[in-house]
Amino acid sequence: MARTHPVHGSRAVYFHISKATHIEGMTPEASRTYMSDLLARMIRPEIVYHHVWRKGDVLVIDNRATMHRAHGDYDRSQSRVLWRLIVEGDRPR
Repeated sequence: MARTHPVHGSRAVYFHISKATHIEGMTPEASRTYMSDLLARMIRPEIVYHHVWRKGDVLVIDNRATMHRAHGDYDRSQSRVLWRLIVEGDRPR
């Protein structure tokens, strides 16, 4: 559930709350409670970056150390293009 970033060595939590079934050695219920608590600690407003979209913006994130979620808080009358690039490379360590 934790990985070390291969470039700068920082550690990051790495799991998907709706796809993880359990933590080895824990019951599914205890795992869900633990992961929910961990997620709540990671999305505190004081440490979350919220982008306010403007025409022409480009946002690049490093999935190896960043959680992201679309909030639908952009002008839906305008088209929005999202490209996801997956670069072959390192494995979590």
